[in-house]
Amino acid sequence: MSLQDLTPVNSQRALKTAINTFSRFLASERVTMDFIAASLVGDASGSVFVKLMDRFGVYLAFVEGRGGKPLARNSVMSYYRHVKNWLLDTYPRHRASIEKKLLKMAQTLERHCLKRVEGGIIKKAPACTKEDLRILMDGLYYDASSAKDYQDAALLALMWYAFGRASDLGFVMKGNLSVSADGVVFVRLIRVKTAEEQGIFAFP
Repeated sequence: MSLQDLTPVNSQRALKTAINTFSRFLASERVTMDFIAASLVGDASGSVFVKLMDRFGVYLAFVEGRGGKPLARNSVMSYYRHVKNWLLDTYPRHRASIEKKLLKMAQTLERHCLKRVEGGIIKKAPACTKEDLRILMDGLYYDASSAKDYQDAALLALMWYAFGRASDLGFVMKGNLSVSADGVVFVRLIRVKTAEEQGIFAFP
């Protein structure tokens, strides 16, 4: 028995899946693992390792998964991270000199995945205009019959106008919203990093 045997089953499965994906990448490039091994052993500066991971990153960014759609960001970064660490453990000669560059490449790859949608670039929804807001509010006011209905209208205004997009309320927790005895809605906000800013540091 070795420490490798103590690795959680899910981690072992994730590594195996990543290596299988790497093997498919090599097949698409018409090279063998033996050729890669020989190239990495003879790599005098670490440039071969960096170029290999660069090509693999591009492959992950554009390869199609199930249903003909691009791989999910989590899958892309998991495959990249596992293969990178697996190769560094196997060929550690230039680890110290290339890890920073590999990290920067991973950040670039993740930013691409965060911005793409089915091969294109996500266009953030514009803030709801005053006219759009008026139409939505009119619909609520038309059927309003209690204080709760007017509170809903107030929250709608907060969500679509003050914040710009509904998704921006993702970090507002229920505990940050309260209604006073006289029906006034209070919201407490804490500035946080965007998902993109958080994500680029998520994968070593």
